[in-house]
Amino acid sequence: MITFNKTPNKDFKILNLTDFQLMAPELNVEHEKGKIMRHTLDTLVEKVKPDLITITGDLAWGGDYDALMVLGPMLDKYKIPWAPLWGNHDQDRGLDRLDRSIKILSENKYFTYENGPCELGRGNYIIAIKENDKIIHALIMMDTHDRVPNLKSGIENDRSWAKLTKEQIEWYKRQVKMLKEQGCNESTLLVHIPIYAYRDAFKVAFNSNLDPKDISTEQSELGECWNEGYKDSFGVKYEDVCSYYEDDGVFDAIKELNHTKNVICGHDHVNCFSISYEGVRLTFALKTGPGCYWNEGLNGGTVVTISNDGKIEVKHEYVSLNKKS
Repeated sequence: MITFNKTPNKDFKILNLTDFQLMAPELNVEHEKGKIMRHTLDTLVEKVKPDLITITGDLAWGGDYDALMVLGPMLDKYKIPWAPLWGNHDQDRGLDRLDRSIKILSENKYFTYENGPCELGRGNYIIAIKENDKIIHALIMMDTHDRVPNLKSGIENDRSWAKLTKEQIEWYKRQVKMLKEQGCNESTLLVHIPIYAYRDAFKVAFNSNLDPKDISTEQSELGECWNEGYKDSFGVKYEDVCSYYEDDGVFDAIKELNHTKNVICGHDHVNCFSISYEGVRLTFALKTGPGCYWNEGLNGGTVVTISNDGKIEVKHEYVSLNKKS
């Protein structure tokens, strides 16, 4: 378990970044994408002033070693601890390559990470936020892997996005039990690939008479596109939810234990909706930078604020590109 201390009477701010997905040449200071990435990161850190940076996967395209050698120092320069979990593109060339990537990133001073049980993947670990020696909130970082066979399609060699395994769900339950025993009453789960419940949440929360692609982020915050009971939702859905193809059992475990109140994922570059569903807020993190496919208006990071009274607030921090050069 990794521990950070929250200063009494002061908010603890977590800045979540996701899906950089750039290769080394694109991170060059003279490359347009490199300029956008640096402007985005500089703006976010200056505005949010985070105590901790988390990254919900896909740090570089295809686990590009050279890109990681540039990206690590880019993050380290802020002198703020940064804690990643891994996305499908961090490990789509195998765990041996991911292990090499982890070794490269570990050379950076502010890299904050634990591998966790290797039989469960890489990067299943806990970050505890303490105040006055008590854990007031915990971040549960979990590995959603890459792809798995889609047994439902009936098509040979058809692959689907992966999910947390049964063994990981049991690990999650043990961690929550341990946190409860230490007096921690609430947690946030961070993953790369969304859990299946994101599909169910959007289906019941969004006004089915509207086309999600017609809704702007500003309109989403006015509440008119959301059904009654979901007016505190925000963000947009411009692509299908790219989760495992059937119920993965994760949400049942979350509800059973009644401890995790927020789930934050990456993976879907042009989804950023956040919906409070059956007592749990499910949030697509805002994509950071222009890597792979993106929407310029959906650029930035997601901020989790732990206030002095223990209240948790989740919001997106959008970054305009008007001053990227």
